[in-house]
Amino acid sequence: MKKVIYSTLVLSVLFLTLSAFNSSAPVLLPTYLKVTVLDQTGNIVQGATVTLFNSEADWFEEKDPIREGQKTNEKGLTVFKKLSPSKYFIYAKKGDKDNVGEVVSTSKLREGKTNLVNVIIK
Repeated sequence: MKKVIYSTLVLSVLFLTLSAFNSSAPVLLPTYLKVTVLDQTGNIVQGATVTLFNSEADWFEEKDPIREGQKTNEKGLTVFKKLSPSKYFIYAKKGDKDNVGEVVSTSKLREGKTNLVNVIIK
């Protein structure tokens, strides 16, 4: 009888330990993307509009944005919150300067982390 109880206890602990490492566990932290816009000399660009797209084709045609344009702050920064851990294409523009000619995309965002990217507009 003691062997049965001991075996059951060991299996229960093993099961609970393995279930704690299940990759489908919910993510508690949101995924962010911080975009800093710079000019070609490396100066920050305040007031630039930054838009996210799912594909290079959408970026090129400026259609179906994932998020509408957000303005950069006094540090040239804007933050997109609660994103899926996917790859995104970024379009940044201020006045007659933009990043057309240089497709800027992220790698797949790290889930539950703050991801950083710089965009240069010319």
